[in-house]
Amino acid sequence: MLVWSCYKKLPKKDKVAKFFRYIFTGEVATGLGLMAFLAEFLMSNFLFEFLKNALEDGKVEDFVKSGISFANLISIGLAFIIAYHYELEKYLKSKTQEKRTPRKVLIFALSTPSNSQSNNQNNNKNSLPPNWEPIKDLLEFHKEKLEKLYVLLSKESEKNKQDFEEKIVSPLGLKVNIEYIKDVDVNDEINILKKLNETVIDINKSGYKEEDVSIYISSGTSLVTSILTLYGINDDIQIEYLTQGENSKKEIKALNIKKTDLLPFVKDLTKA
Repeated sequence: MLVWSCYKKLPKKDKVAKFFRYIFTGEVATGLGLMAFLAEFLMSNFLFEFLKNALEDGKVEDFVKSGISFANLISIGLAFIIAYHYELEKYLKSKTQEKRTPRKVLIFALSTPSNSQSNNQNNNKNSLPPNWEPIKDLLEFHKEKLEKLYVLLSKESEKNKQDFEEKIVSPLGLKVNIEYIKDVDVNDEINILKKLNETVIDINKSGYKEEDVSIYISSGTSLVTSILTLYGINDDIQIEYLTQGENSKKEIKALNIKKTDLLPFVKDLTKA
């Protein structure tokens, strides 16, 4: 009955294929999956042992035991599928807005100053470009705890390094170690990955933990943002972003993307 009830709950499309794939494909992505995998492994041993004895001795009892083992094998697999989807749905419903906290290490890409400034700003050399204002707010928020700053620079934004220090770093009185990641090609994923990998290695060598790191993703190109976000997929690393909208007040919020959040999008886990 358990096997049949589990089978009926599977999607109608390609039901038979899904049924056998879930049973014979091991997935150890979670603790629940690990337990199911071990149980399946144990039942498989029982199945082959009883089947071997049945074929050698011809005892009906061994045939019955092998049949029961096979039924248990299928039942465990289907029970895992249902429990997995239930726990995942429960987790997603319980997820709330992440509380933003100051961190010791901050990573972001420095954008080139935007030209959409008012006349007063254009006449004032010390004025802050609109797209740099969130960066100032970002650094001010982390100021008390911040120890190290990693700034990704493209060849264009590297020209604005001095302005960044004069208009943001100095006025805030930041006394932190600033590591500039130069020559970042914002249109080359391999280059960005290489630069970010070097940054991660340096963070680890400096003795910082993942819970010490925060990444700001709302500056730089969309490719830089995407790759920085991938690095932030961790239970402890904090991701920060700037809210959008013309009529609403923009503010920086925190986002903590856990590996569990990606499970609904992993094809092998949700589709057969």
